[in-house]
Amino acid sequence: MNTHVNTKAGTVLPVADPQLVSYPFIANTLSVLFAHKDMTLPWFCDRYIQLIINKDTTKSHDLANFYDACGSNNVNTVQYCPFFSSQKIDSSVKNQSYEKFVDFVIEQVNSGYYIHVLLNQRDLDSLLPEFTHQTFIYGYDSGNKKIMMNYFDRIYKYSMNNLVDYDDVENSFQKRQMNRDDAAYKKYISLFKYSDYDYTINLELMNLSIRDYRDSKDSMLKFSYAFKANNDYVFGIDYYHILMEHCKLLDYNFEFKPFQILYEHKLAMKIRLEYLNSIGIINDLSYIKINEYCENLINQSVALRNNAIKYKLSGYSKGEDGKYLNALLNECSELYRLDRDFTDNLILLLS
Repeated sequence: MNTHVNTKAGTVLPVADPQLVSYPFIANTLSVLFAHKDMTLPWFCDRYIQLIINKDTTKSHDLANFYDACGSNNVNTVQYCPFFSSQKIDSSVKNQSYEKFVDFVIEQVNSGYYIHVLLNQRDLDSLLPEFTHQTFIYGYDSGNKKIMMNYFDRIYKYSMNNLVDYDDVENSFQKRQMNRDDAAYKKYISLFKYSDYDYTINLELMNLSIRDYRDSKDSMLKFSYAFKANNDYVFGIDYYHILMEHCKLLDYNFEFKPFQILYEHKLAMKIRLEYLNSIGIINDLSYIKINEYCENLINQSVALRNNAIKYKLSGYSKGEDGKYLNALLNECSELYRLDRDFTDNLILLLS
């Protein structure tokens, strides 16, 4: 199936609101998958269930994630997703084969490939600081000489449907700073192409993942012959316990992104419940009850995330009698209780 639109003015590959936006690679891949929800929702619903968090609460960068999208044990959504064919291109190939980076972009988009690349953000948006970050390209307008892309804006919100001048995109590629420790992260441009695939939801996998989440088990442990054990991490609902320890840092290492991930985890569950109801796995009466519970989790997790932001902006409550810290710890504890109760009820409902 040809899923992109070619016109005399250029090519635009389809994207949609990914809803899960904590990290670029989650947001970018889901923005493609959710543009084809009729095909991809079954695959999504038996994944994005398990959470992972580092036991070392000072690891502010990449402290927590969905297990389906973290770098631990080389879990990579694009590589194992049946809807994607992918490749990594050495960025030096661009210099050897194309006069300009924009020429490379146009050829790849015309071939149906989405592009995940490091670019200097200031050249893309004057409100952004001078730094190199992952950027997602999915189209171009040759008439107006614009590249279509998604990136994170100055308040770290996932910004979609941005149109950037060819010259600015060219400058952003030339000026990107390869200052990350990971050599592979520096070296490659990731390309992936969507194709339809007749996927049937794997209820056994979904139920196992939900139980693993409830029991705080490493969902990859069954493949320990191929992967080393993740002794540095905690899994599933024990995520909350590490999060509470993270709250007590009282320094610049405090990061509110793990709270956003927790909120998105509940959003993903709501999408999952809606789908299970639509295919008759959960009947209408049971769906009303369990969805009400899920909506409450979403509301509570939003409040928790917002307090985490206030906590950081307050300077970690110094001189304020620990007001925000106490609120965070109490809300974490209550959300843990609600989440455990919800998950127990969901397991019972699906059994």
